[in-house]
Formats: sequence, C-alpha cells, structure tokens
Amino acid sequence: MKKRIVIVAALCCALGTLSLAACVPSPGEQAETDAATAESNQVMPTIPVGTSIEDTFAIMDEEAEEYAPEIRTLPDGTEVQRTPDAISNGYAWSGGPWAYNNMYLNADGRGCESCHTEGLGDLVMNHLSYNHWPILNGLGSNINVQDCLECHDRTSPIPRSFGSLIHGIHSKANFQGNCMSCHNGTEPGQELTLWDNVKYEELQGITDVENVQGEFSFDQDTIGGDNTILTYWPRLSAFEDGTYDLAYDIQPSDDLFNNWEINFSGTVDNPGTVKLGDLVNNPAVETFTSTIMCVDNGSSAELIANAEVTGIPLYTAMAQAGVNPSADARAFDVIGSDGGSPHWVSMAAVADQQPWIIWEINGERLQPYEGYPCRIWFPGEGAPIFRRWLTDVVFRAEDASMDAWRGQRIDKQGLPYQKAEFTEENAYFTKPAVAICNTPEGEIVPVGQTKEFEGFSYAFDEQIVSIEYSMDNGETWTAFNTPNTDTGKWVYWHFNYTPEEEGAYVLQVRATTAEGHTTLYPDKVMINAKAA
Repeated sequence: MKKRIVIVAALCCALGTLSLAACVPSPGEQAETDAATAESNQVMPTIPVGTSIEDTFAIMDEEAEEYAPEIRTLPDGTEVQRTPDAISNGYAWSGGPWAYNNMYLNADGRGCESCHTEGLGDLVMNHLSYNHWPILNGLGSNINVQDCLECHDRTSPIPRSFGSLIHGIHSKANFQGNCMSCHNGTEPGQELTLWDNVKYEELQGITDVENVQGEFSFDQDTIGGDNTILTYWPRLSAFEDGTYDLAYDIQPSDDLFNNWEINFSGTVDNPGTVKLGDLVNNPAVETFTSTIMCVDNGSSAELIANAEVTGIPLYTAMAQAGVNPSADARAFDVIGSDGGSPHWVSMAAVADQQPWIIWEINGERLQPYEGYPCRIWFPGEGAPIFRRWLTDVVFRAEDASMDAWRGQRIDKQGLPYQKAEFTEENAYFTKPAVAICNTPEGEIVPVGQTKEFEGFSYAFDEQIVSIEYSMDNGETWTAFNTPNTDTGKWVYWHFNYTPEEEGAYVLQVRATTAEGHTTLYPDKVMINAKAA
C-alpha cells in the first residue's frame, strides 16, 4: 500500500448541476480509502536518525519510485505526465532523487484533471445537466479554470459567481476531497489561490530557460474552428447542439434563397429592399478569409473561427437597392429573424472595417444554424454583431450605445479573476486573446527532438504586432514580430523548440497589439522531455 495521502480531487467549470460520480468510491473502495488515509495520516515516512548516507539514498530511491508521477496514454496514443519527475536537489541531498511533488504536494491528486481526467472541455460539453454553449471547436487547446473564471467571475445580469458555484457543487456528500484538492495554501492573512493557476510556481523539477529561443513563423490564412454559429446569445425556446428552433424550421431551397428579402430603413434617403438572389451575381461579390470571435474568448479558449466567407459589402447591397444612409445617420441596427443586436453600431465603426452580407462559409452555403440563407459578417468586430438570418438594417439618428463589442474591458463593475487593476495600458482581459493548440498538458517529448508548438492570437480591431514566449515563468520574454497583419484575421503561429536536457518545461505565450495592449493571462502548457 502506498503511503501517499489519498485525496480525490475535483475542480470543474460548469453552469449547471453536474455529476461527480467519477470521483465517488464504491462502498468497498471507500473502506480501502479510509484505511489508506488512516495509515497515511501517521505523517510522512521519516529516515531514522543515524541512517548512513548510502541507506538514505536507497530510501530516497524507493520514495521516488513510489511517488513517481502518473503517466497516461491519451486516445490518440500521446503519452502525458501532468507532474514533473522526481528531481535531484543539489542543495538538499546531493545526487539523491526527491519525491517532493507527490509525496508532499500531492500534485497528481490536485487540480481539475486529477478527477476530470478527460479535461474541463469534455466535462462542460458532455456531463452537465443542460447544454452549455459549445466551447470545444476542433482547435485542440487546453480549456482550463482561467477560461471558466473569465465568464463566471464577473458581474452580470445573471449571478454566476465562480466561487459560489464551485463550492456549492463540491460541498455535496459525494465529493471526497477537501479544500486543498482545489486550492493552494498561501502566507497567513492572504487568500487561497487555485492550484491550477499557481501550480507551475509550486512544482519542483521545472527547468527555467532564460530568453527562450526557437524557430518562429506565422500566417493568417489557416482555416480552423468549428464555431461559425457565434453571435449575440439570442432568445431561446430550445437549445441543443448550438442550434435553435428557428433553424429547425428553415428548409433550404433555391426559392427561399433567391427570394429572401433584406430591408433597409430608418434614417435613409429612400427605404428599400433587395432580394438575396439578385446580389449573388454582383461583380462586388468576394471570397475572403476572416475571423469571428466571442468577446469573452480568453486564453486557451476556443470561441473563435477563421474561415473563408463569400458575400457582398453591405453598402454595395444598399446601393443595389437604391438606398443610402442620410447625413443624419449616426448608427445602425442589424436585425435577424432571431431579434436585433444588443447594441447599435456607430457609423464611425464602418470606416474601420466593411460589414458584409455573406451566404457561404468555407465554400458551402450557410447551414440553418449558421444563419441560412444569409447573415451579417463584420471583420474586426465582436461576435454579437454577426447577426444570423439577416432581414433588416435600420439606420438611426441617435448615437450608438457603444461603438462595437471589441473585447471585454476591465472596469469596476466587472472585474475578472484576480481583480486586475484597471489601467489604460491593460484595459482588456480578452484582447488580445491567445491560445496554444494541439499540445496536451504534460506531453512527453524526446530529448533532442524539436517540439512544434502552435496556436492563434486575435485582437478584433487592433493589429497583432508580436507573439511572445517565456520559459522562466514570465521573468524574460522573447518577442517575434508579426508585421503587416490584417486585423480581420487571426494570427496563427508556430514555435519550434528543442529541449536539450531531460526535465519539465513550461511554455507561456502572449501577444501584443499596435496600441500596446498585451495579453493579460498568457496561455501556458507544460511538456516533459525524456531520453528516448
């Protein structure tokens, strides 16, 4: 029987009741667990006074083996190890392995994925009592607790305090852990922190690399993200797989497509209407690559897509209908069959980026849930403006309630997790967004072989001017410039790094915009380099 303390850890991000059955031992398992806990509570094994150095090292070897980090094999065959190996600690026991991470910190038994082994994304999408907005969209990022906090720990019309939510779920009788399953202790008088957010500062065996170097490249035309349904959260009568009753009622047909009408009204010289079928042969029709992203999309989140879209500029469609905004027009409202936009868009915003009416994504006509037969597409703006099932554009003489949704701002009414102080230099907590894709936490890589990291960054109306990397917990950053990037498309980056020695390495990634905004919460991932 191993002498480690048995803690079944669980930390999850959820919007509703969820099952913790995976963490609940059976009656027989519970008895064994109780016995193991009783044994382990006799404090950690000690090395008897007078033990020779040779025997001491032998005991330490046994402990290092007993408390060795768990290695898992993912469904695709990738091996991962979420905790660094036992290490040699030169200033404590010269040459002796140290089982600190699991023997003392219980690192394998803490944090979200110690219980929810398939990851938070799988938990949210497949194990809740109601359907969450899709957060897994084919990009392979590591959804983590920080992503949960960016939606759940801010003031909103619907109370959704992350602390109350998670503590309520984990106070139930079937949760077998304790406070330290999810939290990390701090100095007296300070608040507890979340283990998953600070573990890289606590774990031993992580190799710091100052001014990390590697090969960098980027492009903006990589297509990715199965999330082109994004828009303002509409009024719902049913919610299933990201689709709505309205979409179920639409039966795509040439007749519906050709005769779909878009009305222009309000503060215009002459109200008018144009049929979609009359727009598709206009020479102004284009196919181009563009990004749509949720304004709440933070580090490692996947509420984003970069896609090829086909459509016509909104103003060209208006001209074809014989309509022009009047001189008094100051804003416009885009209305779809599921309702209007939450905020009008100022005419000034149009000068930055051209809104489009689109009817194809990635070479295919829109699906009903994507807004068939047409929707508005507004490069550089937040997803709430991308209305589906477009029917009306109404111009108004009043000022817009806001220019556009271009990332969530930090303010006194809606502080994100850690309550970062509002400054003009750090005014957004979702802009620029950045994520590491297709590198699972703890991936085991061979020493001396190049590991390719990849991911994306996007900042709505602001140009990404650099992607920056750190391997020493943010003490130093290596910046790679991304000149002449288009604000309407994400920056998809690649960074090749070769670990020359065995050990754990933590890569942090952030981005900076031309306006000086830098990612507030860099995305992070740990790899374990091992000799082949």
